[in-house]
Amino acid sequence: MTERPNMAASILAIYSPVKLVVLLLVNGLFLPQYLAFPNPSEVKAKADEIIDEISEQFSVVKYSDIQAGFTSCLDGDTENFEGKLVDIDDVIDDALATIVEEWDLKFANMRLAISKVTSMAQEIAGDYEYVSYMKKEAVEESYMYVDAKKLNDTAEGMEYDDKLGKTVSYDYSSVHIPVEIYDGGVDILNDLYWSSNLDEVWKEQVETLPDLYYMYFGSHTGMLRLYPATPFDIEPPEYDLYDCRRRPWYIQGAASPKNMFILIDKSGSLYGLNLELIKQSVIDLMDTLQPNDYLNIGFFNKSADLITCLGTGNYRCIKTFVQANNENKLNFRAALDELTAEGTDNIEDGFNLAFDEFDEFMAIEDDSEYNIGSDCNQIIMLFTDGDKEKTANVFQERNPNATIRVFSYWIGPPTTASEAILWMACNNLGYFHHIPTKESIRQQTLKYIDVLSRPLALTHPEANYMWSESYFDATFLKLVVSVTLPVFNFSGDYPTFLGVTGTDIPIDTLYDYAASSDNKFLYGPNGYTFSLDYNGYVLFHPRANAMSSYISPTQIIDLLDVELEPESDDILELRKSMIDQEDGSKTLDTITVHPHLDGRYVTNITLTYYYDGVNEEVPYSIALAIPSYSSNPLDVISVSDGSDDPAYVLIDSYDDLVYLSPWEYCNGTSDMDNDELLTYMETLMSGSCDDCTCDTTLVNRLKFDLGCTYDWWGTVMFGDDPAPFFIFLITEGGLTRMLYDSSVSDDYKDMIDAEWTDRRDTWTNEYFTRSMDVQQFTDTVDGFLFMAVTYNDGTQSSDYDFPLSVFTPIQVEDNDGLTHFVGVAGVIFNNSRLEEDLFVDGICSKPDEAKCYLLDDGAFLVMTNQDDETSELGKFFGDIDVVLMEDMYENNVYTSHQYPSVKYYLSPTGPPRLPGYQ
Repeated sequence: MTERPNMAASILAIYSPVKLVVLLLVNGLFLPQYLAFPNPSEVKAKADEIIDEISEQFSVVKYSDIQAGFTSCLDGDTENFEGKLVDIDDVIDDALATIVEEWDLKFANMRLAISKVTSMAQEIAGDYEYVSYMKKEAVEESYMYVDAKKLNDTAEGMEYDDKLGKTVSYDYSSVHIPVEIYDGGVDILNDLYWSSNLDEVWKEQVETLPDLYYMYFGSHTGMLRLYPATPFDIEPPEYDLYDCRRRPWYIQGAASPKNMFILIDKSGSLYGLNLELIKQSVIDLMDTLQPNDYLNIGFFNKSADLITCLGTGNYRCIKTFVQANNENKLNFRAALDELTAEGTDNIEDGFNLAFDEFDEFMAIEDDSEYNIGSDCNQIIMLFTDGDKEKTANVFQERNPNATIRVFSYWIGPPTTASEAILWMACNNLGYFHHIPTKESIRQQTLKYIDVLSRPLALTHPEANYMWSESYFDATFLKLVVSVTLPVFNFSGDYPTFLGVTGTDIPIDTLYDYAASSDNKFLYGPNGYTFSLDYNGYVLFHPRANAMSSYISPTQIIDLLDVELEPESDDILELRKSMIDQEDGSKTLDTITVHPHLDGRYVTNITLTYYYDGVNEEVPYSIALAIPSYSSNPLDVISVSDGSDDPAYVLIDSYDDLVYLSPWEYCNGTSDMDNDELLTYMETLMSGSCDDCTCDTTLVNRLKFDLGCTYDWWGTVMFGDDPAPFFIFLITEGGLTRMLYDSSVSDDYKDMIDAEWTDRRDTWTNEYFTRSMDVQQFTDTVDGFLFMAVTYNDGTQSSDYDFPLSVFTPIQVEDNDGLTHFVGVAGVIFNNSRLEEDLFVDGICSKPDEAKCYLLDDGAFLVMTNQDDETSELGKFFGDIDVVLMEDMYENNVYTSHQYPSVKYYLSPTGPPRLPGYQ
């Protein structure tokens, strides 16, 4: 045990239903051991005394009256207001089925639209005769080429579109061409000419299916045609580096998944500029890979090895093919940075290494139950300079049927081309490329995609639908998923690849379907919904926050990164079931973090995950994660019509404050401030809003809570000499009511009012969310929780009297024994006044002899008898006394959890995740 020179004893008393730690540090003596002075019974007695005092003060809340009001509504004893509790297992299947049906309809419309567009594009291209001489002015003057980079909101036909949230024109499409491609080139002009006919096809689709979002065609030449026409806004310091051929939707739509082995020549002849060209080429090549692809990288000089297994840098050795996700790409980039050129070259060893890797990985693929790897394309990408031997014997022995394609990249200034490098590619169904300078890298590393697209022309069109993972779209400037089809010209002797057509849907639109008001009241404030794609990556999840740009790759987040027990076999099974489009449920004991409290509080929680897949053609799945205490959601059966019901009076002359959650009860209400919302909802509930379009579920739940708490609110009052000076009630239906004592000054009331206006959304209000999570693991539900004040950062004066909140959840039980948390009730104390009552006698009344601390369940300082430490209120105790905090941790007073905090990162060299500690 750690010695503390100026402390005689440290005694801890934990009163678990109260979530309060009473900590006494007795000063004045030097004792090297923790002694029983004062003895535990004295400390326990002090804890009991504090509880008794707080319980007496808390009685003004009339907790049992609140319970009685809600219970009466559930039992049908309240006129005009009736509800019932339901078993989640009786309703969850219908809820998931409704989400899946809505998603399936959306996705079916997307598939139908691009199928028609692709068919017409191939017909138009087949009838078009290539013009070898064409002027740029010819396509500009006829709206065939409306440059998206020059388009602005005031251009002809531009109007704001609510669905897209941007100014667009449905009269024509806009075009983007990469900066390194000359927009007057004959191939580009021909693409502009024939593809302009797609405008009429797109218009027809939007008229038939008005719920479609953007539709587009990306040409193999780099031209993007986008409908409706939209400005391509790039403002400094950003640069226009956009190339549609490097976007996830294009790459996945243009070619089947692939296993790629990159083989780098690092012999001495590559020293200097040529090696740097190889490094940048490999980086650009990796940018063309998506998580459906698998990758490994090796090198050769006098011998051969894997690039990540040679150096001593801060990266891990990858001994087999891995998914080409951002985390693995960053690992390869770190190893690539350390690559140096030296020694002779032994290209034969290099190819044997590559073929060995394919043999070993194919064996893993055959044995794995997780469907890893790709059976579609096996590729070796060779980067080298100068003349090489053909090594024909290696290919004859290891690749006799050319089942593994070879693409060769000749690096460096134009000299005599290597016949051997050309032979390797042409005799192994690949292609030969020359990269003489840095400026040619981006274009040359894209060309292999055209070669890999050719087999798609031989398959049935419906087999070529490709659904993307989520990515950050350059037009929406938000996360989307896409469905695409390749476009071919079948008019010649053999099909030629033209490009990719597609359409997308914002992730937040999918989320809105899953998180409808009906579903939200099923999973509750601490439950959530999430979705996975076919790789186990999240489309949306409350702990995956989007921070990206269209230039940098979107950070792909796995379910294991955001669920807080990633090592659990149960999580792996859940992930696999969702990838396999199964339906079912799984219950797990895990932890939860409250993000609106900056991750300060970590709580154990039991969650049941209910999940289902969309269908076999759409590889996404949906899940609802429901806490155990939300397993009996409340269903509103009836509410008063409101024409003259006094329960619906929200604005009156009493000493109270009323807050409504900023939800979309009706069109536009989520954007209203609290005063506007109160006026609007009072008018609505009185029956005076005939033309309002409203969400019946949200409105009726608010009415229900108002009706069930009306009798209680009319009787609650303060005592003659109250220590609490605010009483509050927070309900699941979005209502917050506060009563304040007449002694409260206007300034203090205004301060509390401003603070609670910011937390008026009851589903993110920390009082509500914390109380439910904590109480599920206690023996009783009538214990208290404490909310430590926000740590004084110096903006408050030294004599500032911090408020202290004490609160408890409200649980009700119906006649069938089903229980449900309907809200939270609490009081706000004057901190100094409560301190006087709690520390008026006993050892805590002598601050010179003993330090007394009250800590909450997160180890944040609630109260102390040390006047010079009141500025530390709300601070984590580990920052006040780290040694003692460690002692409490070692003695199981507090536990520690490490959990991931995952964001999408702007920097390609940034960390894939940030560990957080609590």
